[in-house]
Amino acid sequence: MRSSPPPCSKGWEFEGGAFVDYFMKDFRICLRGCERMGIALPGLTLAQQFYLSIKAHGEGRLGTQALLLALERLNDIRVDTSSSSSSSSLRLQ
Repeated sequence: MRSSPPPCSKGWEFEGGAFVDYFMKDFRICLRGCERMGIALPGLTLAQQFYLSIKAHGEGRLGTQALLLALERLNDIRVDTSSSSSSSSLRLQ
């Protein structure tokens, strides 16, 4: 069990070096290669759909950790990260 709050407990931080826009290019390259080799990677395809959702919302310049935004939207929830408690769990709003 963690003794300190998780890194995102002070709020989501979506700035980053690995932009969603660039990551999408990598997805396309990988999936094209898989298709040529006859390999199915359903997890990769699912991840691509999540990041495509982020891009569709105009958030392609956010870091790849913006995956959390897609998951919040998918589940119609907001994760409350404003708590200053030392609990390692996040509360749903």
